[in-house]
Amino acid sequence: MVRRLGVIAVAKRAGFSLDEARILLEATDGGDPAHEPLRALAERKLPEIEALIDRAEQVKRWLEVAQDCGCETLDVCGLFDEHVSARSNAANGQFGHVHLATRRDAPVGRS
Repeated sequence: MVRRLGVIAVAKRAGFSLDEARILLEATDGGDPAHEPLRALAERKLPEIEALIDRAEQVKRWLEVAQDCGCETLDVCGLFDEHVSARSNAANGQFGHVHLATRRDAPVGRS
């Protein structure tokens, strides 16, 4: 029983759900090799984790740029311009920090 709890705890830390941990335990309980369901679950989970890491790296880059922001208002801060952020992110994974008041369509009197 203690071993089963340990397997569940490690599986949870590895990002597996309780249902996925149950699949691992049931395979072993049924006398099947544990490596088959483990490999299948790992193959399915790895792309999810890679996407999560990519997203975390994007957030980290955005926060690194944001910590140096000197914009007076969010209205002129390019970090909050959906089109600029999406375009920068799609192009190279970097966030540009553009002061929108320098654009022609920016409201007059903003800096």
